[in-house]
Amino acid sequence: MTTTSLSAREPVTSLPTTRMLVTVIGAGVATIAGWSVVTALTGGTGTMTSAAAGAALVTGISVLSLLAIGPWKSREMGTWANLWLAALVGRLLLTPALAYLLYSATPLSLIPLMLSVAVTYVVVQISEAAALAAHLNRIFATP
Repeated sequence: MTTTSLSAREPVTSLPTTRMLVTVIGAGVATIAGWSVVTALTGGTGTMTSAAAGAALVTGISVLSLLAIGPWKSREMGTWANLWLAALVGRLLLTPALAYLLYSATPLSLIPLMLSVAVTYVVVQISEAAALAAHLNRIFATP
């Protein structure tokens, strides 16, 4: 009985490390900028610090989880899918725990901190997924 390895048909590539890092950091900075506009319009003073702390926390965790999977290494696409999902789940579990520790250790406002964490998390995930999808489209584009 012979078995055909799926890995023989799978493309081997690295992920666009720089593009994904710039996308994640840019999404975090854009969220902080959006919060500064909201703070300026509403006149809240303590909300900006809490919101910036939440956005910085999510951005930092996102960058570290992205670097943890080593996107500069060449791997099979199936392996990349599993690693990216593992990093996503790790980020999903780590973010609320560290946000709770941040809130407990500092005198930050709860509502702006949690809203900022949630909004930044969604923005980062969507932008990172879009950057990854664009890379995959380039790889699998038919000539």
